[in-house]
Amino acid sequence: MADDVIRNQSIDEIVFENRNKEYGAYDLRRIYPRVLTKAFFLGTLLFTLLVVTPFIVMKIKQMSEEEKVEVDSKLMDLEKDDPIIEQPKEKEPPPPRATAKTGRTTKSGNHSECGTGT
Repeated sequence: MADDVIRNQSIDEIVFENRNKEYGAYDLRRIYPRVLTKAFFLGTLLFTLLVVTPFIVMKIKQMSEEEKVEVDSKLMDLEKDDPIIEQPKEKEPPPPRATAKTGRTTKSGNHSECGTGT
């Protein structure tokens, strides 16, 4: 009969058999499995919510966007037969002539003997 009583008792009841059960430790050990189960499911739910939230926000943004209109355009082929004609460069004017006596140039390009240059 003593064996039947021991088998039916929980480990908590055996540990706290001759001790103060109203102190609080007995109640904490008794409700621990329920608290652990609630914490596990709540943590799993919170983690799943944090992982799924960005995807939900992305889908909501995609649904609220206006549809993009694609325009099908064909590019024109440029005619390759016509060569590009460049305008010829103008010839540079010759440099002004220097006078023989003074080594300076005159405005008109005439050589004057008197040096007045008019």
